[in-house]
Amino acid sequence: MINTKLVTAALLALLLAGCAGVPTRKLPPTPDPIEKVNRGINTFNLKVDKWTLRPIAIGYKKIMPRPGRIAVSNFFNNLSEPVHIINNLLQGKFARAGSEVGRFLGNSVIGIGGFIDWASHAGLEDHEEDFGQTLAVWGAPSGPYVVIPFLGPYTLRDGFGIIDGWSNLIYWIDDTSTRNWTVAFYFIDKRMHFLDVDKTLTESLDPYVFLRESYNQHRMFEIYDGNPPLEEFPEDELAPDDSAPPPEKH
Repeated sequence: MINTKLVTAALLALLLAGCAGVPTRKLPPTPDPIEKVNRGINTFNLKVDKWTLRPIAIGYKKIMPRPGRIAVSNFFNNLSEPVHIINNLLQGKFARAGSEVGRFLGNSVIGIGGFIDWASHAGLEDHEEDFGQTLAVWGAPSGPYVVIPFLGPYTLRDGFGIIDGWSNLIYWIDDTSTRNWTVAFYFIDKRMHFLDVDKTLTESLDPYVFLRESYNQHRMFEIYDGNPPLEEFPEDELAPDDSAPPPEKH
């Protein structure tokens, strides 16, 4: 598991994960019964990131040449492949699980330990799945939205995703010091990929709402493999379509 001294490194990788690939469908209001508490924790997390992880990620991006950054990202992605394999199997997505097995073996051997993404060039698609998604496929409700100190946004259901740590090969490194440094570097790499969206966050009218809705929409996007069904939500819970004509008055 992650050393408690390193959990700060997870902050924006989780906070901003929803900023990419967010679907256009408008979802029902997010259950947020402890919004006041969540807002306080969210403000704390953003300040911690501002003075710790973000400067480190900026420095890393400046120092490390682009081919090196790509190789490092490929390496970490390969270490997490067992997570994807197990959760695809648990969801009954056997063909996708087979693709993930092929990716892991191919990148580990031909890709020199995963530093080269040979599998993508060979046409093996990446199908990322985690235990939070698996629980959703099994029918577990999302539960309330919560913001965890240092770790960022979750739903109660996604919080059980901590189980995935046991199948991520990073946490199987025997030497404690090496494992902790690898975990820290892993989150620095993840944070680096979201530097370009920092401006979007700071310019939003309400960063808390922006992060909350982005996170929940992105998770729905992932659960339905990029195509969340519109009929999943009753019409009276959907945001009104601005293009639709106003109802007639009687």
